[in-house]
Amino acid sequence: MYIINAAVFSVVALIHGWRAVANTPVVIDSFAMPLWLSAVAFFVAGLLAFFNGRVHGPFTKKDTALFVLTLFVIDMCAVLFYWSYGLSFWGVSGMGYALVAVFDAVVIALLIRYRMHD
Repeated sequence: MYIINAAVFSVVALIHGWRAVANTPVVIDSFAMPLWLSAVAFFVAGLLAFFNGRVHGPFTKKDTALFVLTLFVIDMCAVLFYWSYGLSFWGVSGMGYALVAVFDAVVIALLIRYRMHD
């Protein structure tokens, strides 16, 4: 469970770090989220990811596979969300999302197969 937590917190930290570096505006209703808040979230989520990994102890190959599997599942959810709403991100839209989703599905299947075999 700590590995999955570490993966989720890593994604959150990366998203906030990217937002702070790229100076991307986020507006919710009429509230513009300040960049310093993303910097704080990057630091806190990064620490949580680090400490979740430390609580688990040394990662084995199967633990690393689970960590990467979790990252790909999160990516697959984001891709399906963007695709279903017809959004464009980094110039990717439509069939580009379909290709990324197929790639994610193949990697997820391979990682699950690897995790199930000794």
